[in-house]
Amino acid sequence: MSLPYNSVCSVDDPLYQNTRRWLLSEWNPKYIKGKFDEGIGSTHYPEPPKRIWPLSTIARALTTNDENEILFCIEQLKRSNVGTGFIHETYIPDNPHDFTRPWFAWANTFFGEMILKLLEKHPDLLI
Repeated sequence: MSLPYNSVCSVDDPLYQNTRRWLLSEWNPKYIKGKFDEGIGSTHYPEPPKRIWPLSTIARALTTNDENEILFCIEQLKRSNVGTGFIHETYIPDNPHDFTRPWFAWANTFFGEMILKLLEKHPDLLI
């Protein structure tokens, strides 16, 4: 998911786009879709229950030019913090209140970077 973020390829690269479609599909065994959210799951907590890794949602937002997809990611991240104001390590998509690590510096820092990049590229999405 993060290849364009790491400057390995362009967001528009056809091979990357095919890989991205696979990553965000039920063909990917780590892809999780619940009542509230969907995303790539953590390899740290494979099951049960399956958990989404917010780092993947942030990477998803940073590696697309589709404003609807970016908004989807922002809303999902807002919902998954369940009022704590922090981005967690993992959470259950059907119950975001069941999360790991109430403070996870890596995810919170990456979220901050996402906000700064969106302020530059898509400021209207943050209003």
